[in-house]
Amino acid sequence: MRDVLSSYRRGHGYLALAVCLFGTVANLLNVVVLTRKELSGAPINRILTWLAVADMLVMIEYVPFACYMYLVLPERKDFPQLGAIFILFHSHFAQVLHTISILLTLALAVWRYISIRFPQHTHSLCSQRRCTMAILFSYLLAVVVCIPSYLTISIREVTLLENNKLVTLYHLGLSDLAKENGEFLYILNFWVYSVLIKLLPCTILTVIRYTPFPHALGKVFALYDEENCRP
Repeated sequence: MRDVLSSYRRGHGYLALAVCLFGTVANLLNVVVLTRKELSGAPINRILTWLAVADMLVMIEYVPFACYMYLVLPERKDFPQLGAIFILFHSHFAQVLHTISILLTLALAVWRYISIRFPQHTHSLCSQRRCTMAILFSYLLAVVVCIPSYLTISIREVTLLENNKLVTLYHLGLSDLAKENGEFLYILNFWVYSVLIKLLPCTILTVIRYTPFPHALGKVFALYDEENCRP
């Protein structure tokens, strides 16, 4: 069974590397195309550009993580402090960027909804300034919303006696602060990450997706997509 798990971890590592390399190239091409002069002026394309940037950063950072976690660490018998620091950085970095992607996706959906539902106010409600604010707000809010996660996880030390020698292993676990007050911070982090960051945006996207539009606005939707997809 241990050999099967070891083979799975190694196979998962190589598969993750392949997916990340492909995703990095694909998102880089998205950025190159969307930042062309004739496309970069559209607010929706600007949001898509920064969404691609966030996803690309996630995949670039995941490459060294996959190498260490699935290819290097299984061959080692120790858990060094530098490795624990890197895994801690990865967990926070990936969570922040995933949150940025969610917020930008939500902003994109709201942007399209406003353009379709209120086409007469598109130029005032969906201006370049508001687009810039939406992008900056998504990046900054993600850092703030993930604060409970920063405080919940910390590097823990475990000292073992092996071959008449004391060995210190480092791993991630709940911080002392997270264990206080009946693990209030841990529970708060669960609700913030699971409900506020994950379920709430999905609910809003679902409502926007299935909100009925008048027939006339349906035509505007089609023309809008055609205009933005034109090379």
